[in-house]
Amino acid sequence: MAFAAVVEALPWGPMSLDKAATPGLLSRDDDPELSRLVGRARLGRHPKVYLMYDPDEPGLIAPLADVLTDLDLLYWRAPGYRYFC
Repeated sequence: MAFAAVVEALPWGPMSLDKAATPGLLSRDDDPELSRLVGRARLGRHPKVYLMYDPDEPGLIAPLADVLTDLDLLYWRAPGYRYFC
């Protein structure tokens, strides 16, 4: 199964993943300092992340710290679901 199909099969709400139905989901609502929250999660163990804008297009690999700093800038005009891993 393609990665995009896995992501699209997750329990989505109107604007984001359904937090109650997705154990381990992190959001800015959990901690205003997102980088501190990510640092405590498994994602924080990785120096780089993959940003995906469209399942049929190449993505972007970037340092995790830069992505967390500029997350809004990186996704502000991206249509559809926005996710990184």
